[in-house]
Amino acid sequence: GSDATRVSAFITKLLCRSRGCMEYSELHRAVRQRYSLSDQDLLAFLGDTSRFIVTGDSSQSGVAGPQPGAASRVIAKTSVRLCQMHECDGRACQNLHLCKYLVCGQCGRGKKCKYSHKVHSSHNSNILTEEGLQDLDQLELFQLLLQNDNWLLPDICSHYNLGSDKHGSCTYKKKCFKLHICKFFLQGDCIFANNCRRAHRFDESSIMILEKRCFKVDLNSQRVLYEIYKNQLLCDSGTTQMVNTLVNLLLANCFYFLPEKCRNVHYELPYRWQILHSDGVSWNDHPDMEDVERAYSKPENDVSEGLPPVDFQTMKCGSAEVRRLSTQSSVTKHSSHFLTTEWLWYWKDSEGQWRQYGLMRCIYVESLKFCFSGGENDGGKCHLLLKSGVSRCYSAFSMSDMCQQNHDNQAKVEVRRRPRFISASEVERKRSRYSVFVCLPEILTDFSISNKYFQCNTCSRRQDLIPHPWR
Repeated sequence: GSDATRVSAFITKLLCRSRGCMEYSELHRAVRQRYSLSDQDLLAFLGDTSRFIVTGDSSQSGVAGPQPGAASRVIAKTSVRLCQMHECDGRACQNLHLCKYLVCGQCGRGKKCKYSHKVHSSHNSNILTEEGLQDLDQLELFQLLLQNDNWLLPDICSHYNLGSDKHGSCTYKKKCFKLHICKFFLQGDCIFANNCRRAHRFDESSIMILEKRCFKVDLNSQRVLYEIYKNQLLCDSGTTQMVNTLVNLLLANCFYFLPEKCRNVHYELPYRWQILHSDGVSWNDHPDMEDVERAYSKPENDVSEGLPPVDFQTMKCGSAEVRRLSTQSSVTKHSSHFLTTEWLWYWKDSEGQWRQYGLMRCIYVESLKFCFSGGENDGGKCHLLLKSGVSRCYSAFSMSDMCQQNHDNQAKVEVRRRPRFISASEVERKRSRYSVFVCLPEILTDFSISNKYFQCNTCSRRQDLIPHPWR
């Protein structure tokens, strides 16, 4: 393979050998001992968000975006997953055929196990080679899978981490099949430390759940599991492909008072269009930010006007990637939050015209918005009642395909959501009434919006329960 492939594979192996994660300064030293790379070259490799996540302490460098600090953590990431099918011939399968209990630590079935224990079978080797993971030994590969494949680890109970009761807001209490442990402790940022009302270790119920998954849960292995969960949580919240990165909007002055001290990137608009630099790391602001946003707010537009034009379908500007940062949805935030993004929903009629829901016909639009933002779903669909005059019909909204399908005649129509446009002058008028400013998240991850995929991994609470094409 190429030198670049070898370097990426070497970095991945280093990380997986070190429990899947290393401090940037430590990784920097180890890589420089093997390869003559400049700091910029190393950053370019780590900018591959399909293989690595850089999180933690960072410094800001203008439009170049966040740069790793000495205490930043680099986490190994992969899209490789285990096959979840009970019987799979493997001909069209792109997932590893491995016993999940083997990956978790110990399979008690031995030779009687009907699932493969051959890590480097022909099927698995082809996948690992294609992903540049063929040099990982068994333990290194298992480490990588455990911190990336959410199917392997028992879930952390999100309800336990909410509410004031001993078991939070979890109604199952001790009978819950998810782990009751402080999520912030696992992330390494619980501000209450020993005074936290949530568990900072696996209790008896959690240990039983883990042991049923064939995890070994002694004192040493618990520390390893804490690290695996921490890496997984950072992978989930740090970055994924096709992520709708949200803007954090503060309702008062910056908590740090000085933008250079704040962990967020400050910006004067509730949206920000950026183009990926040719170095593959830096993001530059689009020169016609407001014009692009105005064009994007109209559902009939697939491409912005002016130069350089942005293709909203592919989120490209020429051959360069484009991302849009925006404030959190008005549906997920209280009305007191300033300058949230109001998303409007549209459907395409038989004549190719885009009609806004709630204007041309009555629909429970708020329910649709809620489902998109983190409501209940059924196999990737949201089932809602539509009303037009006195007639009614049930329709399913597919958030992965962005279409509406009538339950009766199975007819499908294309659906889009676009933001309500807000100009810079309107922002200034609102700003004059409120002492506020906009803050963008420190970790500026890839953001692409097409009409097929939306994902938001920076959200919490009920959204944690939603399969990722819906988030």
